[in-house]
Amino acid sequence: MKFILLVLLSVSSLLSQDFRFNKEIGNFRNANSFFISPAGFIYVTDLNENKVYKVDTLGNVLKDIGGYGWDESGFDAPVDAYATPLNVYVTDKNNHRIQWFDKDLNFLSSLQTRNTGDDALRFGYPLSSGVTSQGDLIILDSENNRIIKFDMFGDFITEFGGLDAGKFRVNKPVHLALRNNSTYVLDSRGKRIVVFDQFGTGVNIIPLEQKMENISSSEGTVLLNNRSDVYSFDDRSGQLLQIALSPLPEKEIRDVSVFNNHLYILTPGRILVYDLVK
Repeated sequence: MKFILLVLLSVSSLLSQDFRFNKEIGNFRNANSFFISPAGFIYVTDLNENKVYKVDTLGNVLKDIGGYGWDESGFDAPVDAYATPLNVYVTDKNNHRIQWFDKDLNFLSSLQTRNTGDDALRFGYPLSSGVTSQGDLIILDSENNRIIKFDMFGDFITEFGGLDAGKFRVNKPVHLALRNNSTYVLDSRGKRIVVFDQFGTGVNIIPLEQKMENISSSEGTVLLNNRSDVYSFDDRSGQLLQIALSPLPEKEIRDVSVFNNHLYILTPGRILVYDLVK
């Protein structure tokens, strides 16, 4: 079976590129998110298994960790993963924490503040997280409708997008993505994007004509998806450019990433891989 994909991607200019289906990899029960590290390892979270998988681009499962629980390396709804060259950060939603591991998924530490008495640094039911180039941890706090920032040692730095953010106040957030140290929040249940600069100042609001399920960033490109379609986002024009999938995946799209001229699409059970046609 073959898939043909016509893609419009915008990084520095709007270019028309063709991608062709290559293969499917992985075998998951209910994959929710994935992230491809700079070294090309794919970290996948599975909600049914409460596990995180490390997979290579050939589809080999190199390691998995987890299972339901609240001890270290246990999860209760691992909704998101983010990877740097050295570490992997897992958003453990119902345990109200972020756990981080080395690149081989060995436990390093966790951050949990919901039981603290300090309102400024308390977060609950996190939906997404990422790490800036300075090593700061950015967390999407759904319980308090805001974004909260900690340094690499887990010390509180600031919060933004909260009650004092005016028109940039986060409302019913879904997911966040980091690009060039700016934070892109998909909120209002997927109907708009709110953009904050590296200092947490709101700089843009982009209303969306249709509901999106997810936002991600890879290789300098911000991508969005609903259950059946994928889009790239052009910062300068504020436009979404639909990526034409032919045919559409048989299962709903959960997450999307670009790596080394390949397009990776996560569905609940598999990762679909497309190659750039040169």
